[in-house]
Amino acid sequence: MISAVRADAFADAPLSRLVVRKAVMHDIAPILQLINSYAANVKMDVAKFKSCIASDKYKAAIDKDIAEGMAAGVNGTPSFVLGRVVDGKLVGVRMVGAMPYEQFDAKIQEMLAQAAAKN
Repeated sequence: MISAVRADAFADAPLSRLVVRKAVMHDIAPILQLINSYAANVKMDVAKFKSCIASDKYKAAIDKDIAEGMAAGVNGTPSFVLGRVVDGKLVGVRMVGAMPYEQFDAKIQEMLAQAAAKN
């Protein structure tokens, strides 16, 4: 959704505050106002940004991503899935939280060794 209007600039905005606010608010208007102020702060074309947010252009792709994440047991960020979803169930491992590269590498090497041992 954001890629059409300087996603690189928006990606650096303090989105953690937005997530916290969203969790405690029921009215979406303040959330949209906050998002728009972030867009303005990073010098985005706010009119284009609002149009992008309001469109359903990416809704199907986003809904698909959400469904896949939920099927894999993802309910927060950052979360990473090493493996795949088969028949709605995770075949692999879910890693939750910010982790250094070495932890990912160790888990991948472990999974590769287990796969090789089965063959």
